[in-house]
Amino acid sequence: KGGFEQKRVTGARVGLDDTRYLSLLTEPIEGHKTIDFMLWQPGQRHDGRERFIILKGTAATDTIVAYLWLDSGNIHLYTTEAPIEGNTRIERFPVAVAAARPLLATHGLERTVLR
Repeated sequence: KGGFEQKRVTGARVGLDDTRYLSLLTEPIEGHKTIDFMLWQPGQRHDGRERFIILKGTAATDTIVAYLWLDSGNIHLYTTEAPIEGNTRIERFPVAVAAARPLLATHGLERTVLR
């Protein structure tokens, strides 16, 4: 079998009304590709807005993919990076975490998501 396995590194419930979350969800993100879409279903309490922020994987020299997925007030970090030794998931995926940290810090979400 070939291909890469996608793994969830970490995630956090921030809340739909959190201004830090809303800025990451709606504002332009310099230096990263974003994919914005709506996934609305009857009965849900929000507009269905979601966003992928591609952190690694678009350059010819990238060897892994890492991205943030924002949905329903949640922020998730996913990667194809192979885990290394470490006690926590944050320690086991250093490249993906290093790619996410500056952007999350800019929006005041580093400690919340990378706890």
